[in-house]
Amino acid sequence: MSTSWRVSVIDAPPSVTQTTIQARLDNLENIFSNWQPNSAVSRWNASSSTDFQAVPREVAEVVHVAVQIARETNGALDVTVAPLIDLWGFGTQGAITSPPTDEAIGRAQEHTGWQKLEVQLDPPRLRKSDPLITINLSTLVEGYAADQLSAWLSAHGCKTHLVDVGGAIVARGKAWTVGVQTPESMQGDTVTAVPLQDEAVTTAGTYRKHFESGQRRYPHILDPHSGRPVQHGLVSVSVFHRHAMMADGYDTALLVLGPERGRDLAQRLGLRAMFIEEQTR
Repeated sequence: MSTSWRVSVIDAPPSVTQTTIQARLDNLENIFSNWQPNSAVSRWNASSSTDFQAVPREVAEVVHVAVQIARETNGALDVTVAPLIDLWGFGTQGAITSPPTDEAIGRAQEHTGWQKLEVQLDPPRLRKSDPLITINLSTLVEGYAADQLSAWLSAHGCKTHLVDVGGAIVARGKAWTVGVQTPESMQGDTVTAVPLQDEAVTTAGTYRKHFESGQRRYPHILDPHSGRPVQHGLVSVSVFHRHAMMADGYDTALLVLGPERGRDLAQRLGLRAMFIEEQTR
């Protein structure tokens, strides 16, 4: 997943080690990675079939939530923007130094759209109505991995633990103190610290991954409707939720919507969220 992880546990049994935790995360990466040609996601992306295709249950579960959030947010979260992610230099094709043309963006958008996805959980399978549809689930996978790792720890007797997979944090068993990252700061600097118990928090931000061209910064958070990186003053959204995967999807959608529409949606959906805006001078 090209990120780090950290787990704190109380009274870990012999079955819970760094090796066994890493193996759980490696298995998920082998399922979800867009960089590994033999992953389940890459194989589904490579297929041009418009029939239902069997996928691992993990993929179906994540896509099911992605479609739910897309519907709730009018497509602010859309996991079919994989061609746009590559076009803007944040995917498997490597970095770029200047923005793509309007024509290239339009061509990529012809083969996006969450409405072109259909998912079933039992049995787990996916269908695309456009043979060129591809998916990138990275905006949800870290949260999903944190949830799965938390459930695995609980099943192995570690009822009190803190899981952090790439900033998707799950706290169980007691109140853990968790910091919310300060935009543009060094890793570890926080804008505030909050107690987290039997809950998750994730953060989407425009300040970590970006490229600059013509004195303009282009963040990796893409607006599916415009096909371009977001350009408003909202730089960070943190969402608190029972499930890290849900929080991971909502934080991206709220960030795409921007400060006004994002807050309105959070209120309508009853989400507990923290918004950080760039101060204008």
